[in-house]
Parts: sequence; structure tokens; C-alpha cells
Amino acid sequence: MKLEILSPRKVLSKAYLRQTVVQKDIETFVTQLKRMFERLNEKESEENHKNLMSDFLKSVYYSPLSPQSWGGGGSFEINTKQRHDLVIHLGKSHQDAVGVIIETKKYTNRSEMISAEKPNVKALHELIRYYLIERLQDENHQVKHLIVTDLYKCYIFDEVWFHQNIYENATIKKEYKDWKNSGHTTDFFYKTIAAKGIEKMEKDIPCVCVDIFALYESLKDCTEINDSLPNLPQIIDIYKLFSPQHLLKLAFSNDSNSLNKAFYNEFLHIIGLTEVKEGGKKLIQRKAVADRESGSLLENALNQILLQQGNYAQLPENESFSLALELCITWLNRILFLKLLEAQLIRYHNGDRKYAFMNTEYIDQFDILNELFFEVMAIPEDQRHPEVVERYGHIPYLNSSLFDRSE
Repeated sequence: MKLEILSPRKVLSKAYLRQTVVQKDIETFVTQLKRMFERLNEKESEENHKNLMSDFLKSVYYSPLSPQSWGGGGSFEINTKQRHDLVIHLGKSHQDAVGVIIETKKYTNRSEMISAEKPNVKALHELIRYYLIERLQDENHQVKHLIVTDLYKCYIFDEVWFHQNIYENATIKKEYKDWKNSGHTTDFFYKTIAAKGIEKMEKDIPCVCVDIFALYESLKDCTEINDSLPNLPQIIDIYKLFSPQHLLKLAFSNDSNSLNKAFYNEFLHIIGLTEVKEGGKKLIQRKAVADRESGSLLENALNQILLQQGNYAQLPENESFSLALELCITWLNRILFLKLLEAQLIRYHNGDRKYAFMNTEYIDQFDILNELFFEVMAIPEDQRHPEVVERYGHIPYLNSSLFDRSE
């Protein structure tokens, strides 16, 4: 078993790869990279290496003084934690959950430092122990990446591998718990549990390996960062690799897959829901009695259910809520579908606004949506009522089960 070395481009999200980086951010990155190696004294201890890495990360990305253009400076605490060499927290305080665990080694300590050909060494064993401390003792489920570095090279592991192969490994987890209660030394855990557990694994371990010193060597005589640099794309990729967006798996401003927080809150409000925290978990539930608005989709649907004859009127409150929420989700899926259809029709007809029907000119009450759902989208054009054809003749029939009537 070896390390499966991945390139930065392989692990960075495609949306983040497309995001541009301003020149001053790359200049800061290069300046601080040079400064780190200029300060490096190989005769010093691992503590010295740890401090240099910490200073580098703070200066480029995580300090209030770091000039990165994405605006996240000062948002994330970097420090030691218990026996962890370095951690990056998911917030400004040491009380925030740990997002990244970093194990530093002295460059001359070759026996303990990981390598592509020889990963089953103490550095990896230490990461495993620190990871299990976070998951099992601290109940932290928000670790994103784990790193081993001697400053010259940096090995970055996605937490997903540790979750699948360490946390979900029943043998390693049991042996770790037994060891915690045994009084044995950490060396016993490293040699008897971690090393043997890794030895039994057949598949290679995926990670990114960055040769930081080679990058420094290519840049130490460089006086200006511009497009003429032959390795500028590589520099940008490595810059992004250490950023909070990647290491902490944060959303960023132009990530088309990220959810705008303001939109999300307004969306819940329109439905009649709210997000609450219980036991460290985020839950979405119906608004408290005092905060409910009769105009929300959920309260409207519940009111309609209560007005129905038969069994619906006798449903327990939790069943009424589930039914109302299911109806709301179905309606919202239909509305989203119609909005996407509208955009496609306008694009197909070269921007003709005649095909823009998702507006108050066409829709000013729920009954009109009902008409769109069941008399337009669910009915072929030649079977529609003449009045419907006159009003919605430009909207095609797409034969989608989304517009079938539900009980």
C-alpha cells in the first residue's frame, strides 16, 4: 500500500478552479513563502517548524491583516490543541470546532515523515490518533482535511478517507477505545494498532503532495509576479489549495452550487418554517405558535386540510403537518420547474418576453398556479380548454408526472 498522489487540480472544485485570483493575493502568497524558508533553521526543533507553518498560513489567509480579496481574514483561529501540533478552527475562537489537523515534522526527521512510497510511519499514525480524538472524544464531525508537513513537502488528506477507513473501521475503533482504557503508551497505539491497521489496507491512500520547497526554489529570485511566469497556473492552484475555501470546504461568492443565506432564510419564511439548533444539529421545523403567519404556504395548506371533509379533519397535528409539508414541497417543485421552463422558452425564442409567464401579470393568486399545473402542464395542447389555449397557448405540454394530481 502506497500513497495515491493527486494533483491540486484533481481535488479543487471545478467552480473554485474557475474563480479568478487577484495579483496582490498571489504576491502575498509568494512573499510569505519566501519568508518562511528564509527563517527556516534546520537545526531547530519541530516546534520551530510548526510556528513557521502557522505564521505562513496566518499571513496569507487567516489573520485579520492578511489581504486576501475574498474577505475571510481573521475568521479562523489557528493554534495548538491538546497534543495536536496545529489545528485550524471553523471560527474565530478556540471553542469553535476543529476543521483541519496539521502534524509537523522536522525536515531531518526522515524516519517519522510520511512519503509516497512509505506512508505507514509515525506521522500518519499520529494523524489517526488525533482524528479519533476529534471524532470519538470530542464528538466533532466537522473535520475537513488532515495534513502532514515538514515544510519542504506537504501531504493533504481529505477527511472522507479517514471517515471511511478509520472511523468506520470497527477493529481500529474498538482497539482505540480499549487502548484508551489500558494505560498503554501512545507508542503502543502507533505500533500495535495504527501501524497494523494501515498494513492490512490493500488500496492506496489518496492525497495531494505539494513540493513547497521546489516552488520556493523556482520563485526565490523572482522579483515580479505576472502572466509571464511559466508556472503561474501551478502557483495559483497551490495558493487555492491552502485557502479556507478548500481546506475548510467553504462556499465562495461565485460558487453556483452554494446557497445564498439570505435567500435560504426568506425561503423558509415563505414556507412557514424555521431553522433551529438542537444538540449541535441544525433542524428545520414549523415556526413557533407566536411566529406563525396565516399567509405562509404551510399554514395555508394546513388550513385547507382542516377544511376538508372526512378523515383529513381528524388527523393528529404531526400527521397534518407532514401532509401539509409534502404538499408544499410538491408545489415548490412545480414552481421551480415552471421557472426553469420559462427561462428555456425565453432563451429559445431569442429573449422574447412573451414567453415570460412567471410574473404577476399571469399569476396573482394560487388558483392561477392550480390552473397552470393541472389545465396546462398536465394536458396536451389539443385537449386544453379554449380559454386556456388563448391564455397559455405558448406553453408546451411536457408530459411530466410532476403535474399529476396527488391524493
